[in-house]
Amino acid sequence: MRMLLLLITLIASNTHLATGDPPITGDNRAPDPADIVAWTNPGTPEEIKQRIQQLSDPDYVVRTYASRRLCAIGMDAYEPLKEALKSDNAETALRASELLHTLNQLLFTGLEITLSLSKNDIAWNESIDLVLTMNNRSSHPAKIPFDKQITQPIQNHNNARQVAGMLDAAEWLHVLHPQGKEISLTVDDFAADPAMVDVVHERLDEGPYLTIEPRQILTLKAYSFNRGWARYKLLDEGEYTVWLDYVPAWDDKVMADAQIGRIKSQKMAIHVNQPAPETISRSGQVASISIEQKKNTLIATLINRLDQPIILNTNLGEQPPFAQARWIYRHDEQQCEHPIIDQVRASWNDFDQQKLIEIPPGQSYVLSGIDINVLRKKLIETGADEKADSWALSFSYSNLCDWRWQRRQEEVLQNNPHAPEFLQKPLPPRLSSARYTSNELIVSMNK
Repeated sequence: MRMLLLLITLIASNTHLATGDPPITGDNRAPDPADIVAWTNPGTPEEIKQRIQQLSDPDYVVRTYASRRLCAIGMDAYEPLKEALKSDNAETALRASELLHTLNQLLFTGLEITLSLSKNDIAWNESIDLVLTMNNRSSHPAKIPFDKQITQPIQNHNNARQVAGMLDAAEWLHVLHPQGKEISLTVDDFAADPAMVDVVHERLDEGPYLTIEPRQILTLKAYSFNRGWARYKLLDEGEYTVWLDYVPAWDDKVMADAQIGRIKSQKMAIHVNQPAPETISRSGQVASISIEQKKNTLIATLINRLDQPIILNTNLGEQPPFAQARWIYRHDEQQCEHPIIDQVRASWNDFDQQKLIEIPPGQSYVLSGIDINVLRKKLIETGADEKADSWALSFSYSNLCDWRWQRRQEEVLQNNPHAPEFLQKPLPPRLSSARYTSNELIVSMNK
């Protein structure tokens, strides 16, 4: 994710402005940081001219305040500062150049931003879109950190576009849980999708940006605000609060304390009337496996704890593209395993696309059910202690058929006429590729 909170530097006497600046007195006294009215008071042409002249003042406190005040005046000082670049005074020209650089980094200047939502009252799994309307009421262009694609109609919507819109907006969005805790943006694993990877790299490279011209209104839409590949999870019942709040990352403490350049939208309320099931993780866990004993049968069940569907590969075998599933016996440092295999020495042609099972959010899927006595016999064959009255057992699942395997095998897959056509195409993006291990269960062994 790109570093959008830019470190803005103000040069004073060839050094950064510091917290311990000497006090400024007389007509050049800086207003109290809490007095936002004094800081944001528009500058007149006469004052701007005076402050530019003071950029080369021999008095440190005078030129320091002049730099601060010109930054606070903002874009109204831009053109006069450009003229100051031609000054015969080298110090004035240098400081004007630095201030122009600072002003060029500022975002949302002169904009009135309002938020709206496609819905305000939803169940936890109902998708909503967030709309940002930006009205440039100033006489200067405003720079905004958004991708131009999110100004286009929804027909062009795709995963990469959704992620782009959410990453751009999320830098300054605040989303508050009904209990008052701020929620972070969740971004699912996008590494298998080249378009989404490009979106992230573009933002790491400090892009993209748009310009809103004076008196122009631009409407941007962040799609699937709560249900997309990048999203804010609204899982619990109650009222969530959303707003946009931008403050430049001033390097100077006085400017930072005064929050010069702050742009803030109104707050919007989202009411969730139906919460997500408790089986869905609030901490980001993707899935878990549990094992239980029902009479003489051991059952291993995978639960999708994500708030999105996951795809499970239930083609079980020894090598990719099959998934591995096994019962595990542990005692001291000894471990024995009994793999669950659909077909011994299966080939690619035995891979069944229909066995890629979609598991809805919070739902479960039985991976294995096995008679205890059958399992006991299998594990004893691999070295388990047949004399023990009870065993500690667990279950493990890992999918060997994911986008990483597919890329490693790309040349072989493309040049093999016997390779299934399905495996030559991109695998489903939500195909789970993690390894999951269950709880350990103490099981009484029948002899």
